[in-house]
Amino acid sequence: MTLASGIVALALIVVAPTAFAATRAKLGHTGENYLCSAADQWIQTATSGPSYVVPAGDKTLTKWSTNGGTDAGTMQFEVWAPAGSNDYKLVYISAQTALLAHEVTKVALKPAVRVVAGDVIGYRAVTAADCALNTGNSADAYLYDPSSSAPTVGSTVGFEGPATGFEFNIAAVAR
Repeated sequence: MTLASGIVALALIVVAPTAFAATRAKLGHTGENYLCSAADQWIQTATSGPSYVVPAGDKTLTKWSTNGGTDAGTMQFEVWAPAGSNDYKLVYISAQTALLAHEVTKVALKPAVRVVAGDVIGYRAVTAADCALNTGNSADAYLYDPSSSAPTVGSTVGFEGPATGFEFNIAAVAR
C-alpha cells in the first residue's frame, strides 16, 4: 500500500461516519411534566425546541420514543400529513404501547415508516399519560383532537387549535 492510498483509505474511514450522521434527524423530544387525558391526540406544529416536522427530503422513521413520567399510561405513535388548514391525514399509527413510570420507552418501527417533508409526528393517549412538557412559551404551538376513538390510516381529522405553551413528549429518529 502506498502512502497516498493509505491516506485516502484513512480519509474515507474518518469521513464516512460524519456523512452518515448528517442524514439522520431526530424529531421531537421526550420531556414531560404534564398529565393529559385519555383518548386525545396531539401534533406539535411549531416549537422553540426541536422540530416535530419531517425535514426536507424523503425519510424513513426507524424508531420512536416517549417518557413514561410519573404516571406511565398507554400511547400510540402517529404520523400525520398536512391536508390544509387544521386538517391532517393519518399516515401511520402504531399499536398501543404500555409505558413504564420513570423510563423512556423506545420502540423500533418494523417495518420502518416512509415519510415525506412536512409530515408531523404526534401521538394518541389511549389512557391518561404524561404527554407534554409545560413550557409556557407561546412559540410552542400545537393542535389537538379530543375524539374518543382511534383514527385509521388514510382518514383525515380536523384538529382543534392552535394552542400554545407545551412541547409534546414524543420523539422519532428519521434516516
